[in-house]
Amino acid sequence: MYMTYVADSPSLLKESRPSILKIQPNSKFRPTWLVRTSDMERVSGTEATHGYCTLSYSWNYSGDIFTEKMKEKNKRKKNKKKEKGGPSSFLDHHEIKEVKFEQLIQQVCKDFDIDYIWYDKICIDQNDKAAKHAEIARMHKIYQNAFYTVAMIPEMSIPEEFKDTSVTWKDSFTTSTNGNFTSITNFDKVKEKRDIMEKCLVDISQSQWLQRLWTLEEAIMSEDIVFVGRNAHLWNTHRLFSAAGNIGVDDELSKTLYELHNSRKWHSASFILRHAHARSTTKEHDRAFALGNIFHNLMDVKVDYGLPLNTVLSNFYSDLIEKDLSVLCFGKARDRYKSKIQGIHNLPSWTGIKGAHVRHVLTSQLKDEEMQDIIKIDRRKKIGTKRDDDDDNDKNEIQKDQLHLNNICYIAAKPRHFPLVKEDLTIPFKNPFDSTLETKPYRSRDLGIEITHYITELTPDPVQHEKMDRQMMESIIAPGRHHPVAFLSLTEECDECMILDLPFSMGPISPSSRIYPVIRKVEQNGQDDSPLYKSIGVLQFRCRSFYLKSRPKFSKFTNDVREGSFVIV
Repeated sequence: MYMTYVADSPSLLKESRPSILKIQPNSKFRPTWLVRTSDMERVSGTEATHGYCTLSYSWNYSGDIFTEKMKEKNKRKKNKKKEKGGPSSFLDHHEIKEVKFEQLIQQVCKDFDIDYIWYDKICIDQNDKAAKHAEIARMHKIYQNAFYTVAMIPEMSIPEEFKDTSVTWKDSFTTSTNGNFTSITNFDKVKEKRDIMEKCLVDISQSQWLQRLWTLEEAIMSEDIVFVGRNAHLWNTHRLFSAAGNIGVDDELSKTLYELHNSRKWHSASFILRHAHARSTTKEHDRAFALGNIFHNLMDVKVDYGLPLNTVLSNFYSDLIEKDLSVLCFGKARDRYKSKIQGIHNLPSWTGIKGAHVRHVLTSQLKDEEMQDIIKIDRRKKIGTKRDDDDDNDKNEIQKDQLHLNNICYIAAKPRHFPLVKEDLTIPFKNPFDSTLETKPYRSRDLGIEITHYITELTPDPVQHEKMDRQMMESIIAPGRHHPVAFLSLTEECDECMILDLPFSMGPISPSSRIYPVIRKVEQNGQDDSPLYKSIGVLQFRCRSFYLKSRPKFSKFTNDVREGSFVIV
């Protein structure tokens, strides 16, 4: 596949460039190698005395040049389009210059005044295994210390005939004295610009760049990002992406593009894993190595592609959950969440690979010393894939780490299905630009997972399942100040589950909510076997009056609080 870039083209999106780019911190760190853009030669990183930039791209677009066969194919398409009178492409207005990937990058760097740039295809010696592993292990430092990252999005473009960059978001509205929006000036121009802005964001959401695991790590580690399309670019600024949901772009995309790499020191394991599990990678080992770079402050991941895949992944998840129990915070995935890891790997249930982690950054309500007393990982191996004709047992051992949670409070609950269909879980929405009344799924304090059940065990005045009508549903969506409600999102059905008293907070996003992991007992053949459990989802518990001041114990809502220890597999 190939990439196309229009040199130095005016962009609708130039207004999104930060007024002042973040100045590189006083760090003397430099990558081992950099590319000097004046001649595209690989040089020592120490040569870049004034800093460098980094490149983020999908390798699929860096191989082939624009061959004669491709050129002839595009020529036939262009002629057919002219015959039918179809809309023109930006390729119709430019003479295509056949170049190698390095020459294209050189032109991009020239347009953005970049003297030195780092990208893995050249700056990592692919033939030196030791050097390659060492450089991969410190990629977080490489992207953290760059001025900014250039993300190549060849799928993104704007219509060639659109040249007007005069209308800005600030000029799009006329405000009254009290600050409310009253009217829109230059409505046609504003609408045209909004439509193109929306198209660019959708182009990014459907790009290969947003589907790859390594680009996730690169985006999170970068201080600033500029998305460079075929003939347009935009900077990854809060002003742009905080409004993405208001111009028809899914809020999930907004969080992916902006919040993932903003204030990254506050990110929880659950928040990162949600995005990582939805991405693909050429080498499955990179699921541990790329994420190890993201969580470099919590663990030290040894890059070794010679180790068995399941051992590498098990070690990663075990190391991570010892530092951050929010790994347990996952539920049933919505249809639009497409997991790339589910069903591929034989990993324990507590890793959450059979569901979808919650979309918000979570903070544990337990103290560090409490966590150390509660959690323990038992790293062990079991024969999992042995066949009768296998002589080498070692190659067939599958590492299955067990999660031990000791002396923890919990309640036993009976999950109850909602009696209403999914279509009832919507709210009216008035489009501010054309005043049309639409409906959209319930989003307030949305975890990004599907609500599957509710429980009455934490409700002071339990409501019977058969009497739960529309009035009760409305009270759940907008509960009263003193009325606690309890949603469940479970990845599988069960008659009874255990809700663990391991509370997680969503902070200022929803100060009255807490998230709790949910487990269930596993059926075993032997009567003498110790009981085992599976992680199957989460409970979202909301009670405004209580959570605004403190964390309530389960005993505040029910007398049936128990204490026990669990082995989760």
